Amino acid sequence: MPCTKGVTKATIAARRALVAQYKARRFTHRQIAEVLERDHGIKVHYKTVQSDVYACAEVWRQQMAEGIEAHKMAQWVALDELERSGWKAGDMKIVAEAIAQKRKLMGTDAPVQSEQKLQVSAGKSVEYIEVPLPREAPPEPE
Repeated sequence: MPCTKGVTKATIAARRALVAQYKARRFTHRQIAEVLERDHGIKVHYKTVQSDVYACAEVWRQQMAEGIEAHKMAQWVALDELERSGWKAGDMKIVAEAIAQKRKLMGTDAPVQSEQKLQVSAGKSVEYIEVPLPREAPPEPE
């Protein structure tokens, strides 16, 4: 059980803010612990710094996910307006493009088929081989 004697949530939050700043500058956990003690008078073990980094990373993941969702929502609203204006103008090309972009945004499009070139080098000669991708998904293992 972690030692929390005399440590308030505000103290932990302030320490984590400092830890995040130093982590963003690519300091190691041990370096952060040293800097916290030397420059801020906060004596912590590097394992505490590690726990703080993990806690910060979880918050960052949540913020990133919220940011992505907000961005997708803004794109959806713009595409919705584009589709609506296409219908109003009777321009089916705009409507179809808006719908296609909505499908892409939501990830409901079918997988895209593409070809890849593989470079094979044997000695001094270089050969390019066309490698077609499979048309169907491989069978599920039993």
